[in-house]
Amino acid sequence: MASPTQHLVNAAARALHALHHRFFPGFDTRGSVVARAYLGWAKRAARLDEVDVLGHRMTLDDRDSLRLSVARLIEPTLTRFVQATVKPGDTVLDVGANIGYFTLLFARAVGAGGRVVALEPDPQNVALLTRNVERNGYADRVTILPCAAWDASGPLRLFRSDDNRGDHHVYDTGDGRESVTIDALRLDDYAPLAERPPVALVKMDIQGAEYRALLGMRALLERSRDVVLLTEFWPAGLINAGTPPGAYLDLLERLGFTLSDAPDDGDTMSVTTPAALLERYRADRNDATNLICVRA
Repeated sequence: MASPTQHLVNAAARALHALHHRFFPGFDTRGSVVARAYLGWAKRAARLDEVDVLGHRMTLDDRDSLRLSVARLIEPTLTRFVQATVKPGDTVLDVGANIGYFTLLFARAVGAGGRVVALEPDPQNVALLTRNVERNGYADRVTILPCAAWDASGPLRLFRSDDNRGDHHVYDTGDGRESVTIDALRLDDYAPLAERPPVALVKMDIQGAEYRALLGMRALLERSRDVVLLTEFWPAGLINAGTPPGAYLDLLERLGFTLSDAPDDGDTMSVTTPAALLERYRADRNDATNLICVRA
């Protein structure tokens, strides 16, 4: 466990990283002696913190990309929805599980008779996800797949963010990111899901790759007629991944889903339309929201 002093050092390092990422994203830190010295100190100061998050013990990544050491909560609207919706015995998919925030909530809710399938392609995140699942006693009900959901199974490149461990992409944004080869999985090819009851809920947050992942699970969703789909809608990310934002929303509607906008700047969610979403959330402003998608 980190000491109080170490927690303060970590928080300072992460706060400075956040300021750089938010207000000076175009500043090349490699060209500044001061910036290089700061980044070197921040990397040395950062360490794996273990904190209590909604009753779970979680080991965080070295940047605390989810800010859990301070907030102990992310995406409150979706968190409340999940806590009220997932039931014992359910089968749940966590697509883009990161280090396991939602995976742990799902595992507690489905109980010993349920199953959570968590997909996460980044090797470092997978190690922390596995640690968090085992630390909380959920290894018997969580299956971790170290791969990315896609519309075809096979190799894929993952472009990794050094500042935000939740912002890895399967497309090149041209900013010099390190990339690694990962496995992609078409979820309709994953046989164990066909042996379980229909999927009750799918949570999907994969930085713009949602359209391709959705194409790869159409048969699964057709079999799971009462499934609830929670998905990020980030127009800029979709465009960078080669998908017009409207095409993703149209696909959701073709699959029979009614869309509700569930932003985390308020306590309400409202039924909406693709046209309204495209007007409200624009790529040029880097807008994003979460959608709760249900079938009538």
